[in-house]
Amino acid sequence: MPERLRNRKVAVIEEEIDTALAVCSDPVYQQAFKLPKFRNLLIEYVLQRVHGSYILIGDRGSLRFQLKFPYRSLELRLHVEQQVYQGMEQLIQEYQSWLSAQGAVGGRRMGDRELSVS
Repeated sequence: MPERLRNRKVAVIEEEIDTALAVCSDPVYQQAFKLPKFRNLLIEYVLQRVHGSYILIGDRGSLRFQLKFPYRSLELRLHVEQQVYQGMEQLIQEYQSWLSAQGAVGGRRMGDRELSVS
C-alpha cells in the first residue's frame, strides 16, 4: 500500500479511535489504548479490514494519480467505525488476559509480548 494512502487511512482510523474512546467510560479501554503497542495493534486490525476501501483518481495519460481515501462516504465511515469497535473488543480481551497473567496493577507496560490482530 503506498505510504501516502496508508497515512490518510491511519489518520482517519486514529480519529475514529479517539471518538470511540471519548464516548467510552470504561477505564480499562482508556488505559489499554493509551499504550502505544495496543493503539498500533488496533490501527493494524482496522487497516487489515479496510484495505480495499480507496479509489484512484487522476490522468492516465500523464501517469499522475492521486490516491484518495473516500472518507466522505457514509458507508465507509461506518465500516471503519465498526472495525474500530470490534478491534477494541478483541484487543481488550487480550489486554485483560495479559493483566491477569501478569498480576499487574494499572499502568504496567506490556513488555515484548506479541498479540495477534486477526
